[in-house]
Amino acid sequence: MEANLSELAKYQISNFFMKNAPATQQQCDLEAEKITGTSVHTTSLQGESSYTVVSGDETCVVQFRAGDSALDMDFVGCIEQGYDGFAPRHQFVGNLGQLHVYKMNNVGGVSMYLARDKLNENDFSLLKYTVKDFARYVNTNVRYTPRERKCAIQVFRLRVEQNAQADAMSESHVAAQRVHIGALPAPDRAARALSPDAGLSHLDAPESIC
Repeated sequence: MEANLSELAKYQISNFFMKNAPATQQQCDLEAEKITGTSVHTTSLQGESSYTVVSGDETCVVQFRAGDSALDMDFVGCIEQGYDGFAPRHQFVGNLGQLHVYKMNNVGGVSMYLARDKLNENDFSLLKYTVKDFARYVNTNVRYTPRERKCAIQVFRLRVEQNAQADAMSESHVAAQRVHIGALPAPDRAARALSPDAGLSHLDAPESIC
C-alpha cells in the first residue's frame, strides 16, 4: 500500500507541473518556505489538481492549486464551521503565476482512503453513527439559514460519495486513480481524521455548490 501511494504521489506531482508549466516544483517549494519561514517537504498523499507541502515543524500546510481549481472559500467556510476543530483553517495568500496559493494549519490524522477499512468494520457502524448524528444536527440546529442548511447537506453528501469511491478503489489500480479523502466521525466516535496530506483541501473544488 505505502509503495503504491508513494508512486501515485510522484505521478500526481509530475503530472501537476506538466499541466501547469512554466510553474515548477522548486518555485513552489521556495514560495512555501517564504510563507512558513521553515523548510518544507511534500505530503505523502497528493491531489490531481494541487501540489501540497508541509512545514518542517509539521504545523503549517501550503497548497498550490491549478488556475481552474481554486477553492470555493464560501464552501470551505461551511466545512470549517461544520467540522470545527477537525478541518484545517484555510487562508488564501495570493498567486504564484497562474497557481492559487493557500495556507492552513496542520490538524494531523489519517486520510479517509487509508481509514476506510476501519470505517467499514462492524457492519459500517461508524458510518451509521455519522448519518444519525448528522440528521440530528441538521434538524435541531434552529440557527441554520436555508443557505447554511444547503451547505451542510452538500458537505455530508460529499463525504458519502468519497467513501463509496474509496471502497471502489483497489491497490491494483490505485496509481491510476485519484485519492479521495475526508473525515472520520465526531471525536466521541473515532480519532481525529483530517490531515494536511489527506484533508478536505485536497478535494477538487465543486463545480456548483452553496
